[in-house]
Amino acid sequence: MKSTHLSSVLSSINQANKDLNRKPHPEFANLLDPYSQFPGIFKEYQGIRDEAIAERDTADKTFTAAIASREETIKTITKDLQEQRAQVAEAQQQYEDCQSTRLTVVDRLKQEFEDKEEEWTEKELSSNRQLQRKDSEISTLHILVKKLQSKDRQLLTLADAHPDGKLVHVSNDLGKGWVNIGRKNHLKNGLIFRVYRPSKGGKKLFKGRVEVRQVDELSAEVRVIEEVEPLRNPIAAGDLITSPFYDQKEEPIFVFAGTKLSSQEMTEDFLRAKLTGYGVLVKGNVDINTSYLVALEDYEKTTEFKVAERLGVPILREKELMEFIGY
Repeated sequence: MKSTHLSSVLSSINQANKDLNRKPHPEFANLLDPYSQFPGIFKEYQGIRDEAIAERDTADKTFTAAIASREETIKTITKDLQEQRAQVAEAQQQYEDCQSTRLTVVDRLKQEFEDKEEEWTEKELSSNRQLQRKDSEISTLHILVKKLQSKDRQLLTLADAHPDGKLVHVSNDLGKGWVNIGRKNHLKNGLIFRVYRPSKGGKKLFKGRVEVRQVDELSAEVRVIEEVEPLRNPIAAGDLITSPFYDQKEEPIFVFAGTKLSSQEMTEDFLRAKLTGYGVLVKGNVDINTSYLVALEDYEKTTEFKVAERLGVPILREKELMEFIGY
């Protein structure tokens, strides 16, 4: 029994030494031997315990402060988060309001634009109709001016006339002659000239009239259709010719209308080039200055023909054009 108790005490002492990082105490031979060791060990244990308690209390205070700080931080973060969520919700509401307002404004502006566009379209159509009416009126006035000018030229007396050319040869037996103007001078078949010869005092002696029958490059054959004094004062070489319907300085303007030539002997490009060589200006559109509309196949279906018909532009058939250029 004592031995067991002694072993238990020794074991406690050795455990205490181990806890204090000391070497194990040698075994005791007597039961009273260990008691001399206890007072110092107990004091050290008491000091260690007091330090442990102090550290525990300090740790408890630190932990309690940390818990309190954590809870305060959580409250602060929670409050900030709530405020931020409120701000986000407010911003979202403002965005949705702005979107709604923007859509309303866009719809309103779109409707206003459509209304204005319709109004502008109507105004443009009205303006175009007015312009077309004005263009038609102007075209009609141009036609009237041309007709008046034509009549004015026809009313010119022989004294006011200027020579357009002269007869270079006359055959009285055949009743025809030749003049010194031709295709290069924009001369065409069927044109009638008055024949005269200058006399004393600047007067002009009217001798008769000739009609152009065959046009060559630089000359033309004419037929005598009227002769005032065939025996005493016949039409002769050197006589001058004049016509109020002819002006060799005026550049003729031709416009082609239709799909193609009916003739298989030449192409439209060749015909255009030939006319250009004669000093004729070939254009694509008819206007008040157009001299002739060249009628090809299906020309009645073209816009050019409708405009030419409205403006009173003469229609030149394909056959007539071939005769005009000598083919």
